[in-house]
Amino acid sequence: IWGNKIRVPLGEMIEVAVGRLKPELTEKVKKELISFIFQRADNLLESEGVPVGIRRAVLNVEKEDLLSLRRKINALLEFLQQKDNQALLVGFTRVANILKQAKEKGLIPGEIDPVKLLETSELNLYRLLQDQSGWLNDLYREGNYLGFLQALRQWSGPIDRFFDEVLVMTSEKDLRDNRLGLLGKVNDIFLQMADFSEISPEELGHA
Repeated sequence: IWGNKIRVPLGEMIEVAVGRLKPELTEKVKKELISFIFQRADNLLESEGVPVGIRRAVLNVEKEDLLSLRRKINALLEFLQQKDNQALLVGFTRVANILKQAKEKGLIPGEIDPVKLLETSELNLYRLLQDQSGWLNDLYREGNYLGFLQALRQWSGPIDRFFDEVLVMTSEKDLRDNRLGLLGKVNDIFLQMADFSEISPEELGHA
């Protein structure tokens, strides 16, 4: 599949293969087979020396398309060859981690209310989200994963300023939920490519 760059509809093929099973078993067997296949893919990537965090970051979001998995891994590795891009990814990882911590505390991001964006940096991040999300989605749908990552360079400064100037976990519930909602929408863009919370700072320097 990887060598010949063949896109295989894995989920559909497995559904056909297990179609004669009882309905209550079909979904269970499908999940187990996909998990097995992607574990084998993970083992192959590990044998190539791909860092575990980068593997997990992509495997967390790419669960059915082996060719997209390979292309995303390649794009991330190429992108991270430049040290400036490694620093850029730290901000994205911070977004993912604060959302993960909020989830562990039972905090649910709210819908974004622009009126409650009080700080200039959070309003600027919201405007960037509004302006760039459509373009980024187009790059992703085209399979231009390196272009997608390169486009995210524009997000580095606004995200860094957001964390410098905004207290996300404020005691004011409405503001906190709104800020988590903003970060959640930003992270939804990133999650098309990878779950950046899986990539440690140490791995960024060895990608």
